Amino acid sequence: MPKDITSEIIGAERDLSHYPDIHLYADLRRQAFWVLDVAGKEFGADRLTPNQVAEILVERFEISTTPRAVGSVLGKAAKDGLVNKKTKTSEFKIMESGREELYLTTEENPSVFYIEPDKPYSAKLILFDEVLSRMRNRIWICDPYVGMRLLDILNKIDVSIEIRIMTQQVQDKAAFIRALVDFKREHLSTEVKVTQSTEIHDRYVISDTGMWLVGHSLKDLGSKETFLVRVGDDIRDSVESVFKGRWNASANLT
Repeated sequence: MPKDITSEIIGAERDLSHYPDIHLYADLRRQAFWVLDVAGKEFGADRLTPNQVAEILVERFEISTTPRAVGSVLGKAAKDGLVNKKTKTSEFKIMESGREELYLTTEENPSVFYIEPDKPYSAKLILFDEVLSRMRNRIWICDPYVGMRLLDILNKIDVSIEIRIMTQQVQDKAAFIRALVDFKREHLSTEVKVTQSTEIHDRYVISDTGMWLVGHSLKDLGSKETFLVRVGDDIRDSVESVFKGRWNASANLT
């Protein structure tokens, strides 16, 4: 591991949006787990010291902490078998059980769902059963790239729910439009609009019951590792306002 790995991570402009926002975690333990996991997957840093983890948290994410505090939570996590500690160097590596605590949804952590790679059917079930089926009155989707699979997922939604889909690009456009015409015969309150805005990068779903960030295009969900992350109502209100503005300025697909 290069000596300047901490500086590399802090200064990197790499897109990490397919991971949950680290600021959604309220406790230092899972924030430290997040750093260990992302450092390993994205930067090849298999192990980090508490000093390195603390510096990354402070300098890149503006999370107030100290090496001593990080060392304390990781030391306890090592005793629980969630991380592995190399005694001589006091370097820590996240274990699979630690990743489960970080990403898997539990009663204590109902805001994140982990989508495993190469499991598109399982991803479809999680998206519908845990997110879409619990939404009420409306489902507004922003996704830069949409395709036929999205309509397949939405087909199980109650026909009384309003569906709005805003996108930049439609895969196999002619076939999608034909399918959309049939879809709208059953789901009457459905609209798809194409925006000319170049500022759409993130994928999200908004409803009266909440908002979820999606780390990968819905049509390809499950092809790669990604996450579904619930955000607070304050963020939803801000994003909803932006969605409405872009929606009003966009063109109907059909």
